[in-house]
Amino acid sequence: MRQRARSAAIAAGIAIFFLVGAAVGALADWRDDMKVLRVGFLASPSPAADLARLEPFRAYLEAKVSLPVELVPATTTAILIDAAASGRVQYAILSAAGYATVAALCQCVEPLALPAAFDGSRGFYAIHLARADGAIHTLADAAGARLALGAGD
Repeated sequence: MRQRARSAAIAAGIAIFFLVGAAVGALADWRDDMKVLRVGFLASPSPAADLARLEPFRAYLEAKVSLPVELVPATTTAILIDAAASGRVQYAILSAAGYATVAALCQCVEPLALPAAFDGSRGFYAIHLARADGAIHTLADAAGARLALGAGD
């Protein structure tokens, strides 16, 4: 199940990059300052297989941005966040929490895509539900309570 979620995240990232690929050429020539574009990704237990699977994406991106592109596997989310915050990678597919962590660490990131509602508002909202006959009726009542989470997919 986790592998399926990881594959879906990689596929979503690739789709996003294909959608913004045309816009990259219109940006100011940032390539003068950068010799290689490093793309970080969360690797499976077999990073070599991931690199082989992502090679068409790497080649496509390299052609679109007219720079050498290097894929940088990270074995954990924490390592990927650190790589983004420290500038070791210039692009990474991050969860909302991962993005917020990088932004808090360095204020050096900008999203390429955000969730958007039907009315155009951007961002992510979560709701918490509690039993009507339970002890939690306000957010203050929930302090110290346990939170159950469903599957990521």
